[in-house]
Amino acid sequence: MPYIAPEVLSGDEEYIKAADVYSFGIIVYEIVTDFPPYPDIPHDNDLVLKICNGLRPKIPFHTPKLITRTIMRCWNARVTHRPTFEELAIELINSTTTTPLNYQTHSQAIYTSRLLNFSKLPKPGNEVNFERELEELTKSTPALSIGIQDQIMRATKRRSNETTRRRSNEATRRRSDEATKQQSTLATRVM
Repeated sequence: MPYIAPEVLSGDEEYIKAADVYSFGIIVYEIVTDFPPYPDIPHDNDLVLKICNGLRPKIPFHTPKLITRTIMRCWNARVTHRPTFEELAIELINSTTTTPLNYQTHSQAIYTSRLLNFSKLPKPGNEVNFERELEELTKSTPALSIGIQDQIMRATKRRSNETTRRRSNEATRRRSDEATKQQSTLATRVM
């Protein structure tokens, strides 16, 4: 449950890739910090309500700013403000840390799949200072804005070209298959 995006928990929106981006942010948090999300509190209706109201795991201060910014962008309650996986791939290159930390896991913190049935949850939102903190992190990494945007544009163009080429190949293959069928049908009729 702690890996599930708030809009999925609340049932407000249809499931889209942005929900996977949120989950990816939780996984990156866990990899970077060596902490599972919310280990010290029960994984119950109260946690779901808190997540929908903007609760996110606390990112330690020693986490590199680029990683912190990336994780926070993934966790944004405004789905359209989350990065795409292409953007994430570019941002996370060469950005890792390995600082093991100790923590206590709550007895009701459950990290296995189970049926979740929550109702009457609020519309997902960010914590009070989320937007300000993200803005500060964005300002403190100005090089990110220039270099990564160029890389993202190139990656997007490359992906678009690959998609166009694949679709063209598929269309050619379909036309060839149809022509073969027609020839086969004609040959059968002639016999």
